[in-house]
Amino acid sequence: MSEGKEMYRLVDGKGRVYLPKEVREAAGIGCGDIIKIAVDKRGRVEIRKAVLIEMGDQSSEAMEAYVRAAVKQMSGAKLLNLMTELAGMMQANAVITKKDLK
Repeated sequence: MSEGKEMYRLVDGKGRVYLPKEVREAAGIGCGDIIKIAVDKRGRVEIRKAVLIEMGDQSSEAMEAYVRAAVKQMSGAKLLNLMTELAGMMQANAVITKKDLK
């Protein structure tokens, strides 16, 4: 989608707006991504992909999204070190059993 191109969409009865594929691609928004929605003093709505999640939300969904977003920003070596450390923690604390992996 070219920058500055405008389009119109209808808000449905539940307040939802469909973001066309070309808009999602241009903004780098994919399935499962979290978006940040802000409204300025003039009533303009800004929608953008969130890079980090506000840590105030401690729900499992928000925490998983935060971890996924953080992992996307890591180098391969850093990610491998983190995975090794997490696997060790899980094994030491028996967080996951062999039964859970089946």
